[in-house]
Amino acid sequence: MISPRDILGINARQLLYIKKYNSKKAVAIADSKLKTKKFLQARGIRVPKLVATFRKVQDISSETLRKLPADIVIKPNNGSGGNGIVVLSERRPYGWLTVSGRRFTYADMEKHLQAIVQGAFNATGYSDVALIEKRIITHSKLQGITYKGLPDVRVIVFNLVPVLAMLRLPTAASDGKANLHSGGVGAGIDIAKGDLTYLVQHDGLVHEVPGIGNLTGFTVPYWDEILRMAVQAQYITNIGYLGVDIALDRHGPILLEVNARPGLMVQVANLVPLRKRLRRVEGLKVKSVARGIAIAKALFGRKMERDIKMLSGRTIMGNKEYITLHLPGGPRQFQAKINPRLVENYIDSSLAESLIEKHPSIKTENGDLKMRYQILDKKSLSIFKPLEMDASSFDVIIGKRELKNVLIDPYKYETKEMPQMHEETTQRPSSSQNKMKKQEIVRQWRETDKKLSRVEKLISKHFSLLAVNYHEEMEIFEEKKGNYNPTFVYKEDKDLLMALHDEVEKIAIAEDDLRGQLFAQKKDELLLKLNFYQAVGQDAERYTELSEQLFAKANQEYSVKAHELYVLFKKQRDTFMEKHRLTAEELEPYIVEHLHKYGLDREWTIVKRNHGSRISVGKSKKRVLYLRNDAHFTKEHNKQLFAHEIDTHILRLENGLAQPYRIMTNGTAGYLQTEEGLAVYNQTVNLESKNLHVFTPALTYLKTLEVMPLTFKDAMDSSLVQVFFKPGAKIANPLRSSFRKIYRVKRGIGDTSQPGGCTRDLVYFTGLQKVQYFLKHGGDIQQLYKGKISIESVPLIAQMDELKDPLYIPSIFA
Repeated sequence: MISPRDILGINARQLLYIKKYNSKKAVAIADSKLKTKKFLQARGIRVPKLVATFRKVQDISSETLRKLPADIVIKPNNGSGGNGIVVLSERRPYGWLTVSGRRFTYADMEKHLQAIVQGAFNATGYSDVALIEKRIITHSKLQGITYKGLPDVRVIVFNLVPVLAMLRLPTAASDGKANLHSGGVGAGIDIAKGDLTYLVQHDGLVHEVPGIGNLTGFTVPYWDEILRMAVQAQYITNIGYLGVDIALDRHGPILLEVNARPGLMVQVANLVPLRKRLRRVEGLKVKSVARGIAIAKALFGRKMERDIKMLSGRTIMGNKEYITLHLPGGPRQFQAKINPRLVENYIDSSLAESLIEKHPSIKTENGDLKMRYQILDKKSLSIFKPLEMDASSFDVIIGKRELKNVLIDPYKYETKEMPQMHEETTQRPSSSQNKMKKQEIVRQWRETDKKLSRVEKLISKHFSLLAVNYHEEMEIFEEKKGNYNPTFVYKEDKDLLMALHDEVEKIAIAEDDLRGQLFAQKKDELLLKLNFYQAVGQDAERYTELSEQLFAKANQEYSVKAHELYVLFKKQRDTFMEKHRLTAEELEPYIVEHLHKYGLDREWTIVKRNHGSRISVGKSKKRVLYLRNDAHFTKEHNKQLFAHEIDTHILRLENGLAQPYRIMTNGTAGYLQTEEGLAVYNQTVNLESKNLHVFTPALTYLKTLEVMPLTFKDAMDSSLVQVFFKPGAKIANPLRSSFRKIYRVKRGIGDTSQPGGCTRDLVYFTGLQKVQYFLKHGGDIQQLYKGKISIESVPLIAQMDELKDPLYIPSIFA
């Protein structure tokens, strides 16, 4: 069984490996396919032949396109995930055929190249370069196992050691692209021999490649040369944690690209936790390419265990195995921990009690249990002493007395999972001791919860994105009539940041438990948040990257949806009516009335203040709803306002306060997208398209993406900054209003003449898309009301039986 702590997640990948081992200069090369190609080619690495490049729309002409050869590949220079790649195989009078047989006309080519140059496939939104490469004809041995298109090998290299690899195969579902997210198949590879092991498609294991069959045991040609090229690429680029994509033609390996932020599906394709392998080679002194490959084959080859057993004649056990207890009523199977530091064998006391109750004959005079057992091919009769095992996932511990003629390999299950236990053998009867044990587990996790909560409160209290010179810079901006890039200064406390970082790092979390997984994710998020605040006012590029990881980043599919809403908005913009404007004082009785529906009007206090958002919910147990004194509200939109603030933020907080863990009120990792997405969903459900609230999240999303690459003063010309101003409407101070809108994107940046910014405002539209997807695919909205939880944490939380069902559900869903 794979431990969650050994699996590499996105946050851990960024914090532990990318940030630590990948320099900005090296990453800049990896992020540009053109730079990578020139850099590696100059150093003797085979790369695809470059046919042409297009940097400007003006460069794209019908005459130029007609001169292009038949077998070509079109790529965006800064694209990722296979987006924007088109593979063409044959010329036709109208243009080309793609490898999947689809028509691709000259008009299609011109349109696609223009889209690339204009940044359509660049996640940052910046303009890009379109590359035309000579198409690679795949090696004959691979042609027989793949659909039309080019398969490639992804190798993860760390510290000059190739730690994991997979073969990516195009399918009909992926339209001939070797892209797993598009429906391609990933095949795990035995590092030592190049043999295929497991197959994965659509995030799940499959037994065969569609239309091809089972490929288990197929050997990838030129395997040693592939490993050598991958390690050489790391050695040359000096990117410490690297993904290398290599194809095979009739001459051997050819390097397609390097990736400084490689995806994590490779561990799924191999059924191997990547983080565990990375830990094994971290810190090794690897002095040559050949040495790195030798280490990989020695450590990670699948054949090693069988060879050791053959030579030694001893059983190879991992640090955990399944044990079969041969009882009078028949065999029962449990999970055992192999611990040579203990002399005796032990069995969980609650399990021992239930077994003795059913089979009294196994009990000895001193209360121990005497039973026959079998682990792998080792059989014996032995004594097991009852022991309280608390939150352990093991039922039995085997001590060194039973481990004669046994070799222990602590990494045994790194390249394969433990076999599944039969369900009927693992059921354990309930007892009062089980109940007490469960209460003890909750108590222990509450201590961890308290430590994480303390850090989160300190972060909220001491760190902010509000510049200390905000008002001064706004006045200068106003004096210069918007022709000014503010320089913002932020409060710093590096000592506290470092102290909190150390405090979080020291919080030990065992992830062999549902709660452990939940809290480990939160721990990773807190570390990310601390790194984020450390970057405030410093390096704009670094700050932007961390913001994207913490909040949200651009998504092409979501951008298209947002743009469609923007087009509709412009058509209906003049129809939006705003009458009956209310002051904060006038709005208060309506809020009290809505709270009364849930019996919360006496629990919550409404506080009016001179700063902050128009309306916001306090995060503490004090139950405070804040109104800004100078804010105005539209009476017609009260229903949507209350759906957002009360039916979402307040009700989720109330339900979280009823739970045993503070994480349910502070928020599980990634909860913010779900929180704001659900709030938007609640306020827009059943609304007509003529209501402004239908469009606001999409407009905010597009505004953020449009402003981020601009300087502060250039953002004044952004149509999406001005779009919120209704034609003919009287704005008291348009410059200040624009300043505030631009600042929401540029907050956290010191020198606002630099590109980048805060992606916090992307969470509304991004979260809405995820909530809609969750509900469309069978998710129950009531599951999201157990507290301030993320959609991603729902499967874990659903299994935590100490959590209560939500006390409050919006009336429209009850």
